[in-house]
Amino acid sequence: MNDDMYFTNYLEREDFFKNILPVDIFMEYPISCGGGASRAMGHCFVNNYCLLGDHFSRMDYKKDKVTARILCIIIVEIIGYSWMFFFSMKKRMVSSKITKYWSYAIGFNIPLIPHYLSQTVLNSSDRIMIQRMIGDSQAGIYGVAYSLSMIMLIFNNALMQTISPWMYKKIKTKNEKDIASIAYVALTLIAIVNLLLIALAPEIVAIFAPKSYYEAIYVIPPVAMSVFYLFLYDLFAKFAFYYEKTRFIMAASVGGAILNVLLNFIFIRKYGYIAAGYTTLVCYMTYCMIHFLFMKKVCKQYLLYR
Repeated sequence: MNDDMYFTNYLEREDFFKNILPVDIFMEYPISCGGGASRAMGHCFVNNYCLLGDHFSRMDYKKDKVTARILCIIIVEIIGYSWMFFFSMKKRMVSSKITKYWSYAIGFNIPLIPHYLSQTVLNSSDRIMIQRMIGDSQAGIYGVAYSLSMIMLIFNNALMQTISPWMYKKIKTKNEKDIASIAYVALTLIAIVNLLLIALAPEIVAIFAPKSYYEAIYVIPPVAMSVFYLFLYDLFAKFAFYYEKTRFIMAASVGGAILNVLLNFIFIRKYGYIAAGYTTLVCYMTYCMIHFLFMKKVCKQYLLYR
């Protein structure tokens, strides 16, 4: 196989865009962190070349303009931004303090990589497995129910971002007992909103989806309850994050993701796609319980929790 044929086949692979697009994000780093008028002018200069390259790419790749557009941006930004990135990093790495910060950041964040990957598995494995094991139509119905239920995450995240600074302050001053009263109120509020979503599931599905998706109402209750446990997990995990016990967080997340895949493999084939909603609920309950146990362990170590 010659080089041109190999390159063409690579472009046609399904994971091509997943592999190449992060490069674009990576190359934006020097601009975002460097600042300064000269870098801004350099950015404009490089972007002009991007536009010129885009013009020529449309002439050379008339049959595949999308790929041509993306290749143009990626290649030009790699050439234009690479030197800026290494120049910026070289200036910052001179100080021994920067090396210390890097060591700390790497030690803190490396265990979180499996954690966030596991959360992705928890969020998407059921839909992928339904599609592969049952069919696209069932995966579509489940996807609608899952998306409608996960709308509550917006409310969850807004509330959690509101109380998180206050929680960290209480943990820092070892007044963690004050958290309980606010946590109970927040959990009650989340529970009420999720119960409303469950009660209004038929009407919500009727508004957002055609009649062929009506079966989605049977998936919404367990998935909506899963959102409640997601909020509860976030409360428990704050202690592990504050005391930098990221390995605990990683262990709980990886365990929950593995359990989710196993339960989906067993029950989706046996009971259909609706079972995936309940396997999701069981996994998030288990996920939450593991984080609760780790929270107790952290509190015993640092806060004399009883």
